[in-house]
Amino acid sequence: MKPTTLIRVTVLCVSAVLAGCSAMSQKECQQADWSLMGEVDASQGRAFAAIDTYRKECAEHDIRPDSQAYQVGFERGLERFCSRSNGFYFGKRGGQYKGTCSNHHEQDFLAGYEPGFELFMIQDRITKLNMGVQSDEQEVRQLQEEIDEREARLIKEELTPGERAVLLKEIKARHGQIFHLKQDLRDRRLKLLQMQQDLRKKTQLVER
Repeated sequence: MKPTTLIRVTVLCVSAVLAGCSAMSQKECQQADWSLMGEVDASQGRAFAAIDTYRKECAEHDIRPDSQAYQVGFERGLERFCSRSNGFYFGKRGGQYKGTCSNHHEQDFLAGYEPGFELFMIQDRITKLNMGVQSDEQEVRQLQEEIDEREARLIKEELTPGERAVLLKEIKARHGQIFHLKQDLRDRRLKLLQMQQDLRKKTQLVER
């Protein structure tokens, strides 16, 4: 097989596994570069036990993965993954650490991962607060439009006392909803400001 063909098959195979797609086909099991598979898994923070999935999938085609080659590649991938700088960026992206580096520079990795993951959690909280603010603002606008529509009807339409009472009740209820929403908005904005300040401070500490 030509080298370019082997590389293409291996990349497709690795991509399928990483994406959680269908099980490896017979051709993929036959042509996989198990050393590269191990290297990619380790560099992505996966545990060595990932090979068990390949064993199960390839067993359906009576093919056994080259565990020795996979191990060699996995160790090579750990060299890149289990570093302080990579730990920081892995954590900042929200990566879930699964103990991959337990026997391989784990202290260095965690020294970067923990502050990185802390920044991710703060940013995630900020994102959710922003979404909450936008949602509350949209709801306030919608309620105000409903109030305006009902107030216009009170002025322009000839209404019975009963109909007028219903509209006034609905307007009052919506004003109450707006009041509580604005209280929530105030709290969310305050928390958002605090979280943004916290993120700036922690980012500055990490980057020193």
